[in-house]
Amino acid sequence: MGFFDDLFGKSQADAAKRAAEDTYNKQRRSQEELRGAGQDYLSNLLGLSQRYDPYVQGGGKAQNQLYALLGLQGQPAQTSAFGQFRNDPGYQYQLDQGLQAVDRGAAARSGVRSGATLKAEQQSGAN
Repeated sequence: MGFFDDLFGKSQADAAKRAAEDTYNKQRRSQEELRGAGQDYLSNLLGLSQRYDPYVQGGGKAQNQLYALLGLQGQPAQTSAFGQFRNDPGYQYQLDQGLQAVDRGAAARSGVRSGATLKAEQQSGAN
């Protein structure tokens, strides 16, 4: 670059053009990095929601079961829900333990099959 380039401002124009191109390139790279970070964030968020999906599904099933037990889904659904509850091993165990307690108490008083014992068994099984 010579004297005439400086005189007519060509070197300054070239420097300004290079600076503008450099700024433009830096801004473009920054935008690409931001886009990439946004995509990473979205990917992580979707992965997180997928990891919670089994809990959401389980909660929905539990809510439907509760509604059925409360009779909010009609009488047939309530009857079915109570049937499932009564067939649950935990419920059956507690029922058996209650009946055995009544029988043992009656045996201790030597009234194993008395009317009072049968009434107590019926009340224990109804609860």
